[in-house]
Amino acid sequence: MLRRFLTFIPVILLLGSSLLLFLVNLAGTRDSGVLSRYYWSETNTSGISGSDFSRTRWTPYGICGVKDGRNSDCVKHSPAYPYSPRDNFKSSSGLPSSFNKSRDTYYYLSRFAYALFLVGLVFSLLSLLPIIASCCGIGFLTGMASFVVVGLALLFTLTATCLITAAHVKGRNAFNSAGHHSSLGVKMFAMAWAASACLLLAFAWTIMMTVLGIKRKLGNRNEKSDSEADHKSETSSSSYHYNGTVAQNPYERQTGYQNNDGYVANANDESSFQHEGQEEQPRFKFFHFKKANPDKE
Repeated sequence: MLRRFLTFIPVILLLGSSLLLFLVNLAGTRDSGVLSRYYWSETNTSGISGSDFSRTRWTPYGICGVKDGRNSDCVKHSPAYPYSPRDNFKSSSGLPSSFNKSRDTYYYLSRFAYALFLVGLVFSLLSLLPIIASCCGIGFLTGMASFVVVGLALLFTLTATCLITAAHVKGRNAFNSAGHHSSLGVKMFAMAWAASACLLLAFAWTIMMTVLGIKRKLGNRNEKSDSEADHKSETSSSSYHYNGTVAQNPYERQTGYQNNDGYVANANDESSFQHEGQEEQPRFKFFHFKKANPDKE
């Protein structure tokens, strides 16, 4: 019962990571509601030519102004909107030199991050299937499936989080060095890193489940081998047959002969020995025959 209960822990972690990744991928799609509070970074762009706002926020789908602490008047919602002020403002005048020299770095880091966040979300949702299946029983196949799918979700999500963090931290530092105050969107990055943390914990849990599944499979295999060995031993013991008054084991060396050949039975219960001439010969315990003393005959 405890094992089944503990199996729900990765389910909760994966549900949490999926919800956070949904918010990350949907942030910036609307100018109102909860999603209007999330952005990657905010910069004072009043002294930069080509900027439509005094303060500009970057989201996964475009750039926005700021009004009452929310995204406002967002420009052109398009997926995988790059974090590249040179391309965003259609001008390089007034921009820090870093955005001109390293334009491709900012551009591709942000665009690849968007794609990887989507892939991470897909694998995070798919990983729920083997995890829920493992609630019905820890097994090798469910453990391996969970290990692979959760591992892929973690790989893509963590990579995307690192890429987008690197791009905006580098850009923030460049803006601040040039005298343009810039800051990161704490809530947005907190969701991205929290999703990665949930997937990391779920991945560690699936490793444990996989190890348990392997141990159980090996244990069942050993038990099966022991059972087959015991069955062969029982079959060998039951193959003893009686020849006259002697119990013979076909797999062992014969240690005695019948009484009339000059041997007598040495048994724990001598009364159980059946002499010749009697109609029935009851079964007796194992006997060891020894040579009769010829002096006493």
